[in-house]
Amino acid sequence: MKKYFFFILISLAHWGCHRNYSSLNEKGCEEYLAGNYKVAIFYYTEAIKEDTLNPINYFFRSKARFMINDYQGVVRDCDKVIRIDSNLDNEIMHVYYYSGRAKLELNDYQGSYEDFSKLIAFNPNDTIVYYYRSQSLDKLNRYSEALKDINLYISLIPDISNHPYVLIHRGEIYEDLKDYKSAFADYNSVINEYSHGVFLSRGAMKEKLHDSIGALSDYTITIELDSSNDVAYYYRGVLNYFLKRYKEALHDLSKTIEINSSYCNAYFYRANVKLILKDTYGACQDWQKGLELCQDSTAMNLMSTYCKSFKDK
Repeated sequence: MKKYFFFILISLAHWGCHRNYSSLNEKGCEEYLAGNYKVAIFYYTEAIKEDTLNPINYFFRSKARFMINDYQGVVRDCDKVIRIDSNLDNEIMHVYYYSGRAKLELNDYQGSYEDFSKLIAFNPNDTIVYYYRSQSLDKLNRYSEALKDINLYISLIPDISNHPYVLIHRGEIYEDLKDYKSAFADYNSVINEYSHGVFLSRGAMKEKLHDSIGALSDYTITIELDSSNDVAYYYRGVLNYFLKRYKEALHDLSKTIEINSSYCNAYFYRANVKLILKDTYGACQDWQKGLELCQDSTAMNLMSTYCKSFKDK
């Protein structure tokens, strides 16, 4: 996935670099294509000093800034391009691509959706934009529209087997739509392409579909592939709790907390397990610790019921 999108970004970087711009701009292009993004930014900035009203300099600098994760800088440069020249040509129109990607990283989902929509309106055949707009829509809880975009993207690419990450994203959208069978099908279709992440997601779908044994198996595989995965231990621990496998649940939830001591829900479930195993004092300790990390009315009620003398001990 990362290789694919890196290729897209590098391909976009070639736009305009063959033109006869200023020597500073050309040096910026050379450094960008060599992967020296900070040096490229320096040259683009010098080019801007020479000509503050040339939108191409801001456009190229926004691309370089994107590559070093300076998303605020990307948005500022893209906004400058649009203010200088609202009638963008074919090349600079892709300022909306970088602006949308940056806003997506900055959790400005409405802004990213609007940017991607402008680019799609300009060029409906720009396939990758549908993928990113679907991400914006998903984050905006507009799941049906997100599904429409991702399915359109899938219909436009030649071979979906080369893009397993797309099916993972669609599986997440199906999950948001509570279409667990479809989500399971997408996760299952790429299970050999991605390791622990997909097994974890597939396990969650199996649990939703009441396949507890299958879910436990996938959570276990996830842990075998990544023994530091706190979420996998948590999922398996909670499922073991509901299956009344309390010793196994205690082990898994303790591992969750060992890996991530801020996982408040793990404390709450471990407290429930300890209470069942007649370790009331330990349960009270976990409820108290969990409530220090996050609020939970059920945990508060349980603590008030079972831990009245806890502070005196």
